[in-house]
Formats: sequence, C-alpha cells, structure tokens
Amino acid sequence: MSITLRILIASVVFGLTLPISSVAASSVVQVNANGKSCQPSGGPVYTTIQEAVTAVASGGTVLVCPGSYAEQVAISQPLTLRGVRSGDMGAAVVIPPATGLKGVQGTSTLPQIFAYSITTGPVTIENLTVDASNNLITDCTTLFEGVYFRDAFGTVNHVATRNQIATSGGSDCNNGFGIRVLGDTSNATVVVENSSTRSYDLVGIIAQDAFANVTIRNNSVTGPGAISNVATIGVWMLDGATGPVSGNSVVDNSGLSAAGSDGILVQGSHGAEISGNTLGNNAYGIKFIPDPNLDADNGTVTRNIVLGSGIDGIYVCSSNNAVQGNSIDASTASGVNLASVSNTCSANNNTVSNNDVNEACAGILIDPSATGNVTSPNRIFNATTLQLNGINCPSSVKYGSHAQKRRILDP
Repeated sequence: MSITLRILIASVVFGLTLPISSVAASSVVQVNANGKSCQPSGGPVYTTIQEAVTAVASGGTVLVCPGSYAEQVAISQPLTLRGVRSGDMGAAVVIPPATGLKGVQGTSTLPQIFAYSITTGPVTIENLTVDASNNLITDCTTLFEGVYFRDAFGTVNHVATRNQIATSGGSDCNNGFGIRVLGDTSNATVVVENSSTRSYDLVGIIAQDAFANVTIRNNSVTGPGAISNVATIGVWMLDGATGPVSGNSVVDNSGLSAAGSDGILVQGSHGAEISGNTLGNNAYGIKFIPDPNLDADNGTVTRNIVLGSGIDGIYVCSSNNAVQGNSIDASTASGVNLASVSNTCSANNNTVSNNDVNEACAGILIDPSATGNVTSPNRIFNATTLQLNGINCPSSVKYGSHAQKRRILDP
C-alpha cells in the first residue's frame, strides 16, 4: 500500500486534517462579500477577491458576485476574473479600501487591479467595474491605475473604469489611468475591448514600451473635459508600443495646457494603425509625434470621424504616414496639420488624401519646412483657406507648443 493511500485512509478513519499543500486548488471559485454562494456551480466561496485569486488553481476562474469590494487585487498567475449576475443584479464593483489606495508588490504605482510578471498563460478580466472614488491620494506625483497589466498578457473585456482622479488634488493632479498596459521587460500582449473608461485625469487607455502589443478596439473613452490647466489623453500609444486602435469612441479631452489634450496620441510608436474611430471635443483629435530616439513614422490614419477639435483634427509631426479616408468636421484651427518643430520633429513624405474636411480655419496646414508631402485629392468645404503653408492658422486658437511634453511615467 502506498504512503499516499495510507494517509488518505487515515484521514478518513481518524478525521485527520491534511496539509493545505496536499489539497488540489479549485479550478472555479466565487467571491461574495456576505460569504454566500451566488452561483450554484461556482465552487468554494471567499469574501474578498484577493483571497479567491490567491486560492484558485492556475488557469482557473474567479466568479465575482454583484456587490462592492473595497480592496486592491494583485494577480500573479494565469486566471479569469469575471463579474457575474445574480438575479437582477449585475454590477461587481472594486473600490478603494477605507484607508485609500496603497502600494502593491511589483510596481511603484497604486493600481486597483494589477496583473504582473505572468508568462505561463493569459489573464482575462471581464464584466467588472473599477471605481477609484475616495482613493485618498494626496500626492499628485503618485500614479495610479484602475486596471494595470505589467509584463503580463491577456484580455480586458466589458470592464468599466471610472474616477481615476486624485482625491485631494482634484482636477489639477494629472496622475490617474483608466487602463494601462506596460511591457518594459517582457511580453505584454493584451486586447482591451468593449470597455468603458471615464473621469480620469491623465489617460483613459495607455499602451507603453516596446514589449507592449495592445489591441484597443470598440471601447468608449470619455475624458473629463476642460478641467483646469490639465492635459488629458484618451488613448496613448507610447515608447514603441504596437497594435491597432480601431472602432473606439474617444471624447472630451479638451483641456488646454502646454500642448492641449489629445483624443488619440501616438508618441514614439512606429507603424501605428488608427482606423475607424470616432473622436469628438478633443483639443487634438489624433496626433503623431516622436519621442527621444523613437519615431512615430509609417503609421496609418484611416476612416476616422473627427469632430469639434479645439485645435487640429489630425496633427502629424512625423514622416511616411498615410492619412486617408477620414471625415474631419469643425476644427478650430486645421483639419490636418503637417507640422515641424525645431529640433524635435518634422512632417515629411506623408500622404494626405481622400479626406473630407468641413469647417476649419485651414483645410490642410503645412509647415514651410515640411517636405515631400502629397496632399491631394481631398474634399474641403467651409475652410477659410483650403491649403495654407504656415506655422499657425490665423485664428483665435491658442496653440502653445505643438509637441507633446514628455512625462516620466514610472512603472
């Protein structure tokens, strides 16, 4: 008789308790703050999400019952974290602990849900609301996120993030992210889809660094509007991040600081694909600029609808991009701006064609030092000047610096 069998018989006959390490982890567990099951086949019940995440088997599923969970969740193994319905209730909401958001292992920031250093399988987060109200953050230099993937891969689907705004600093802090994907040392291939992020004071969705390959599609991103002197960004592709940005609605990033706010900002990411998005009430609808030692060249901007930009509909200070088939309406300055900034960037050899531009100071604005650009055919209506060679359009808009100032985003 094997030792294992003897131990099992002894445990049954004599009521011995086996060590936790010898008991297989459940592949499905559930979470309910009241400790009661809301899913008949949902497995063991835990009262906090973190307890369930720690207990579930690798690759397993954590079902989160409707209710509020005042905690921060760190995920260090592959799993699915899914909010579920119970009766007529369907909102599982992660909120800050009563003591406010604190640091967690693996980052210098203060994330609410944090998946990190996972290479053996995906993390899937579905049907959860992440609300940062009452976060008690008083330091405007401390970054915090609703959902944060760092060197991990997976999917964020039907997630809602909101109120990533510092509590005491109010609208002046500029340090909250809705959803952040960082690939600084290893693979971070993530799909962010069908999700909603709003009321952030820095970025709605960001893909950052060379190992980040992020598909951002069919999301709703709503900025805070013109809050104080803070620049916000709806979607930010930064520092070598790759992946398509398509089918999103990005609105209300209209604060005018040094460079204004951006609906979609491509900064130092080569070959970006921006297509089929709807943008409205942003200072700049779509912007392409380099970062030190990283270009924003060879991108495509196609079939986007850009409405009511406070400055330019599409701003390009990079090279070899294709801006084609877009509809750009009611830009205060230009529909498309091919810009050059001394010692920073220049728009050369871009193709701007088959766009519809309606109502602008300049349909297409071209910096005199930009070269090799093709800017026809386009359909331009109700523009003071159809095509203008110059630095600024002579309108009432306050440009400030065209190049987005680089902010250090600590991981």
